[in-house]
Amino acid sequence: MIELKQDEWSLVEHLFDANKRNRCWIDATFNGYFDGTHDADLPPQIQVWVDDRDAPKLAQLKSDEFRLFAGDRQSPEVASICASMPPLGPVPPWNEDFTGALLLPEDDGWARAFRANVTRSTTTMRLKVYSSASLDVEHLESLVSTLPAGHELRRFDREMALRRGIKPDRARLAYVRLERFFDREGLSFWILKDGERVSEATSYGVTETAIDVGIGTEEGHEGKGLATVVGAALLLATIEAGKDPKWFTVENPRSDGLAQKLGYTLDDEFDLIGFRD
Repeated sequence: MIELKQDEWSLVEHLFDANKRNRCWIDATFNGYFDGTHDADLPPQIQVWVDDRDAPKLAQLKSDEFRLFAGDRQSPEVASICASMPPLGPVPPWNEDFTGALLLPEDDGWARAFRANVTRSTTTMRLKVYSSASLDVEHLESLVSTLPAGHELRRFDREMALRRGIKPDRARLAYVRLERFFDREGLSFWILKDGERVSEATSYGVTETAIDVGIGTEEGHEGKGLATVVGAALLLATIEAGKDPKWFTVENPRSDGLAQKLGYTLDDEFDLIGFRD
């Protein structure tokens, strides 16, 4: 397959129109939120690949961990894609040392197409999608108020970035250059301890109507409820902005528990496909 430059991505956007499962990621990609430039000093970036630049029938969105396809699932390219997928590391793989990649089927038809073209050992990982319809503002406000003593909750903005010496042309949150993060109305909240970030909740992807939520806590600061506080702060800001805070998990019981604590309810789930060598 052929990798497209970022200014060519729109050539294949229409191939993803029918995909309802991964809408936020798709829309964020084609609306310019994710950064497709190559820079060895920056985290991994989104890539878009096609079978034919002039008349594309099959397209791939690619990040470090995920592969999402659209278009002609009968294409012979599907078999070569499955053959070239990097294998998953030892189970359980879903942590900071995750290695490999997972196929995200657009629907059951794509899942069958992948399996029909596989000649390697496969495994599945369950993706759970949560609904934000049950989120309650008063409940979220009460969770924010549980910030432990000695910690500071701050919204990450341009002023904070400059004060901390973060260069907007280099640093990124998620897959976005920092200046674009702010221009595209990205949201991020930090919890600081002695001036250092110990927990963060960030809009992993942004569209006109939604964000994908990403939350992390630094090692040694877990178990204090920081993810709950910073996550609730991000959800409140997202709701205030009139957007839907999307939440999904992949074999991550801790994230499942946090989603439920914040007030999400399980809405859908399906299998991702991985490979073993």
